[in-house]
Amino acid sequence: MAFLNLDCGKLIRVKEEHAEIDGYYFIQAIKIAILLGGLIMCTWFLKEHVVYASSGLTPLALEFGGGHDDTAAVCFDALQPGECGAVPSLITMSAWVYVEDIPLVHTATIMTLGESNWLRLSVDLLGKIRLDGNIHATSPGLWTTGAGAVAADTWYFITVTYDPSSVANDPIVYIDGDVVAISETTAPVGTQLSRREEPIVIGNLKDVTVVTTRPFGGKIKGVRVYHRILSATEITTLYNAGVMDESLVTDGLIFEAPMVKTSELTAYTNLALTADTRVVDNIYCAIGIPRGTVTGRAP
Repeated sequence: MAFLNLDCGKLIRVKEEHAEIDGYYFIQAIKIAILLGGLIMCTWFLKEHVVYASSGLTPLALEFGGGHDDTAAVCFDALQPGECGAVPSLITMSAWVYVEDIPLVHTATIMTLGESNWLRLSVDLLGKIRLDGNIHATSPGLWTTGAGAVAADTWYFITVTYDPSSVANDPIVYIDGDVVAISETTAPVGTQLSRREEPIVIGNLKDVTVVTTRPFGGKIKGVRVYHRILSATEITTLYNAGVMDESLVTDGLIFEAPMVKTSELTAYTNLALTADTRVVDNIYCAIGIPRGTVTGRAP
């Protein structure tokens, strides 16, 4: 019965002596069917949990052209199957970012979760961290930090946690492991919208038809999405690690990118990415397709 309390993204241990199975697995999807006679059949779809060294994957940083190329992005269009939507009910999103070009007019998008019902994390022209949430039925929400929260030519570890189940809930923004004050510019109105499988886009905003003109100018690495709220202690753990460490804070992790094969890291470093040189997500092996001016950089 303990299985019934497990959600997508959970890391579990499976041990079965007859089949000689003993390992750790991520739950990818859950399927429930009612059979004849009222029997309920539950099926869990699992993906083996492996570390970078054994999976042959290693992190890569991405550099985006910013205002020089409005279409620059890496799009993970085919993501979590079944119950694992791109905008979960409880959300933590984090990334290491290095801003080279503070936007002069529009916001610079770090990542977007979803394309019809979406959350977007970005930097605006005043150096504010900004979260836009179009996931409520009547009108979206908007929250920002104070001006100068980030400056050009510096690496920052940005984390946002958010529970959108109530419009009274505000997100919490962390910079380098510390909570920073935010202002609610626009309060969301309405019930939380239902979600389906939708893309995650790094470096730009994507609507239902096209990658639009909110590009990021600089480097992004270590993008993670969780379907739960990380604690301040967990966020500090990730920040103090300084680099992506796949063994740290894995509970509820549903997305981790960009990654490449370890054997190809040298080839991808300083390479202008194309549709033939793609990156992957470490959790579901989703493929990230580069668009516009995106260059691989050493992490």
